[in-house]
Amino acid sequence: MAEETKKELPDVREAALKMLAGRELSAFDLEQKLLRKGYCAEKAGEAVRWAQKQGYQSDARFARLYAEYAFLQKHFGPNRVIFELRRRRIDESVIDAAVKEHYDPSLQKSELFALAQKRLMGDGSEKSRARVIRYLIGKGHSVEEARRAVEEAAKTILDET
Repeated sequence: MAEETKKELPDVREAALKMLAGRELSAFDLEQKLLRKGYCAEKAGEAVRWAQKQGYQSDARFARLYAEYAFLQKHFGPNRVIFELRRRRIDESVIDAAVKEHYDPSLQKSELFALAQKRLMGDGSEKSRARVIRYLIGKGHSVEEARRAVEEAAKTILDET
């Protein structure tokens, strides 16, 4: 039994490294992936701690990269970014630091306006406005931000016609 345990630990570490080579993962995500691969919870947890100790896995690094990607590429609002990071069991202080580092209200406002314009597709009707507001709220923007961006975009559309 002792030989089997010694043999399994390098295997789970190797699997963890392969997963981390593909993309950055939170400690929770890495452990869940290892569990789905069939490794026991004890070995999966040990492999995650080993990867953290070696510097291969860092929740702070994951949170920073995720926040940057979510704000700039996915056009998520801060509420959605915080939700997604909490879902991945990231510490609150790490989440706050990542959001503060990458959230730029002025940039977010202009991107939100552009997104609202694109989603309205030239239709400034009340029904379309409500649909776009729901969409933006789903992306993690506050109700006020979403409503303001949609109203500005709709006004632009009406001014053009």
